[in-house]
Amino acid sequence: MKNSLFSVLVFLAVILLGCSANKLETLETSGYSMVEESVNYAIVVLKKSEIEVEGNTIRNGMPYQELVNKFNAEYGDAAPKIRASFIAIQEAENNYTPVITIRRFDGFPQAETYATQLQKFLQKNVEGITSTYAISQLNYRNLLRRRDIREYEQFYKLTAAVD
Repeated sequence: MKNSLFSVLVFLAVILLGCSANKLETLETSGYSMVEESVNYAIVVLKKSEIEVEGNTIRNGMPYQELVNKFNAEYGDAAPKIRASFIAIQEAENNYTPVITIRRFDGFPQAETYATQLQKFLQKNVEGITSTYAISQLNYRNLLRRRDIREYEQFYKLTAAVD
């Protein structure tokens, strides 16, 4: 079912959007899925220079944690079930990308709306935010396994063009 849905989406992208063969190949080989799940997250990618990383732990994340907590307090009804954690994804030896993971949303649109609003809020209050994304639980696990933020970013942007 997943493959047939993906094939239909690819076909529609070619016809309606004129997606290039390179973009379609990237979607097919990315290892990520466009299938909507009930559990979704938002992730905030931070600049490496703004964060101290030790192992896969962010040492000086408190200002970010406080700002996320402040935003969540103002976010509304969803705030009680939203939880933020800080991780560092090791993309190569001694090359870590700090990420704030905000769990959990009942749908991709809710995670995407939250991520967009959080990015605006954080950019007004602190430097060091590079991007925010909504991500399904399955794609998040895949991101942790693949250890490549840029790869997911490319997939995210391509799927936004298909939507």
